[in-house]
Amino acid sequence: MAIKEKILVLTYDCDGVLAEDLAHTYFAWAKQLGYNWNFGKVVETGNWQLATGLEQDELTKIYNTFRREITPTDQPIAGAREAIAATNGRSKHIVSLRGLALLNDTRRFLEDKIGLFHGYHFEEADKAGKIASIGGISFVEDSLKLSLAVAAQTTAWTFLFPVRGFSRSVTSRGRLIVLAAEKLAGNVTDDKSWQQLCRQAWQEITAIQSDLLPV
Repeated sequence: MAIKEKILVLTYDCDGVLAEDLAHTYFAWAKQLGYNWNFGKVVETGNWQLATGLEQDELTKIYNTFRREITPTDQPIAGAREAIAATNGRSKHIVSLRGLALLNDTRRFLEDKIGLFHGYHFEEADKAGKIASIGGISFVEDSLKLSLAVAAQTTAWTFLFPVRGFSRSVTSRGRLIVLAAEKLAGNVTDDKSWQQLCRQAWQEITAIQSDLLPV
């Protein structure tokens, strides 16, 4: 009897990892409309509902208005397309807090600008639980809190992707991998430098994955 080859599952956040995170621009726009949201709380926890005090459906409606008025399309993170292409032969899944209303637009954007993914898991408040349930062996995430949770609660190697303008005091531990790019993120002030840093981060991830993950 032929032995069935095990499929390796790689998992990814979307915003701030594959698509440019528009949170800073979004929060500034919302403030002009009278919303008193806490941007620092999003960076710290990755929890938009905690940072805004709104439920997911209301957040999605406001976000859709923002997208129509300010930026109608997602923009890819520099280096992501090349990194995803280097993982051919692996099953790739998106595990995101994005609302289900954004699923079709997100799928089209990723397939056009980044690459093909085999699964889309949206409105996932329990990312660790979802990653464990689908057998993810690696995860790329920009939220420190969510990265720590996934690294602690699953067997997935968890890569902390840098956030523009922030350098977080954290080091690699257990299954959490903090990139060298993390220390440089706090000094990034312009688009060109940010794009260079993102390419560096993705190159680091690709190199580390090739050493850690089964062939």
